Amino acid sequence: MKKYLIIFLFISFSSFDSYSQDLNKSSNGYVEVVEVELTKQEIYQKINEWIAFNYKSAQDVIQLSNFYRNIDDKIVVKGNYTFQSGFEDDGIYGVRTTLTFSIRDNKYKIDLIPNSMFDKSNMEDVPLEGVTQFLKNIPSFEEYRDILRKKAISKLQKPGLLFRYSKNRAIKTVDKQQTPEVVASLYNQQKNSFYNWNSSIMKIFKEIKDYVNKSNDDDDDDW
Repeated sequence: MKKYLIIFLFISFSSFDSYSQDLNKSSNGYVEVVEVELTKQEIYQKINEWIAFNYKSAQDVIQLSNFYRNIDDKIVVKGNYTFQSGFEDDGIYGVRTTLTFSIRDNKYKIDLIPNSMFDKSNMEDVPLEGVTQFLKNIPSFEEYRDILRKKAISKLQKPGLLFRYSKNRAIKTVDKQQTPEVVASLYNQQKNSFYNWNSSIMKIFKEIKDYVNKSNDDDDDDW
């Protein structure tokens, strides 16, 4: 299957804070209603063309496609896109998605739901938390620092470890390791990951809208 070609940007604290374009988040994904001066049939045709251009086999990825005159059209596509982690020691992931188009005259709705994620280096699935964390707002530095500290302390006290730490020893070890500089660096990388994730989602939405808005004259070849 052809993957979306995505350029990821790595940025500093200041440049990330100036990034203010919001996604339309739903409870489990992203949604946008787009108004256009096209009939339902024209929109339907454009979206099917976009799917054909962006997937190796449109027949394999389309789960549902219907067209009726008096009710909403709907196209459901199963696919994936590539996501670059913002962490220095991390890599590239594939995100499995459900992409649903609901179509009416002069408007259509895009629903994109990320279902799961896998590591491209070994094709192994990652925990669902790898996806759901990005459906929330990025935590503040203080929240991130507390979460990071609690997870590290809990990991050192995990039952079944050969050298399980006492609570006091675990706290002292983590506080020694997680210096302000270390935590700040990790937080910046976490913010980069959120930026990359949001950028990849917005790029998909933009590609769809640009294609639907494209004039048919743009496809004419002078030959």
